[in-house]
Amino acid sequence: MQRTYLRRPDELTADQVASWRRIQQSQPCLDSPYFTPDFTQAVGRVREDVEVAVLEDRGRPVGFFPFQRGNFNIARPVGGPLSDFQGLIVENGMKWHPKALLADCRLSAWKFDHLLAAQPGFAPYTWQVAESPYLDLSNGFAHYEAERRRAQSCYFGQALRKARKIQRDLGPLTFIPHTCDESVFETLLKWKSAQYRNSSISDVLGYEWTVKLLRNILARQEADFAGMLSALYVGDRLAAVHLSMRSNRVIHCWFPAYDVQLSKYSVGLILLVELARAAESLGVHRVDLGKGSEQYKRDFMSASTMVAEGSVERSSLAYSLRSGWHRTRQFVKSSPMAASARRIARWLRPAQAWLELR
Repeated sequence: MQRTYLRRPDELTADQVASWRRIQQSQPCLDSPYFTPDFTQAVGRVREDVEVAVLEDRGRPVGFFPFQRGNFNIARPVGGPLSDFQGLIVENGMKWHPKALLADCRLSAWKFDHLLAAQPGFAPYTWQVAESPYLDLSNGFAHYEAERRRAQSCYFGQALRKARKIQRDLGPLTFIPHTCDESVFETLLKWKSAQYRNSSISDVLGYEWTVKLLRNILARQEADFAGMLSALYVGDRLAAVHLSMRSNRVIHCWFPAYDVQLSKYSVGLILLVELARAAESLGVHRVDLGKGSEQYKRDFMSASTMVAEGSVERSSLAYSLRSGWHRTRQFVKSSPMAASARRIARWLRPAQAWLELR
């Protein structure tokens, strides 16, 4: 007999957390840090709207659906816009239906934008898919580097050249895979917030809960889940910082930042190369870059994971309206009205970010 019930992340028993971890680690597609119970529990410690649906079969936990409950019982992925991978953690072979799951959770809808496209149950509710690039380091850095050279990767080659140049100009490079230095973390916050402001992007670090979340994650240093604060120095000068998450053999890049006075040396890309170079010694086989079509991601990537955007709605009318709005938005983006639409979108972006991050 199957049943579903809700729990706060901190209410999960040790056996339930162990079952979650077992399911997650048994399926390669769920090996991202975002699918660990640790990430959901970390967000649950700084937000009160995080819940977990526990799916049981004959009294045994067989699946977990973490989400944030919003207004009108519309759910969002845990972490909101900070979440780069989303989905259901469930045993292979278990039968489930998205609308029935929402009903069990007393939800009217679930909106997603980085859902694993490989999860077939959500396919009818998907609007579009996109690539989430990654570096395949399972055969070591030398093999990866040879692949990038054969592909004539512009940004990868540029990073290698700039690394030699900065050492000639300013001094030796030192890469630290993980540091506990508080001043490095504070510098990351300062650099990243300045980058958001200069790019007219809403500062996700301007919210108290997001900074608390990063601190909580960095405090976790376990084999199954850990925060990583990587630092690149030129001489004694901090040149670039990267806050990422790790689960076993996967690192997910999250918050990169660098000294803008050193931008001509591409220090952010140099740090990424050094992180890839250190992967083998760290036991890491893959570095996820997150969804995005930036050219440096395309040049560094070995392959990609497909992620989907869409929504599950219990109301057919609501789904038609939401999917219709999405189609209209996509049409406008490719029409002569695109420039005007982008200006309106920039004007609305702060309000949208506040609704997603508040």
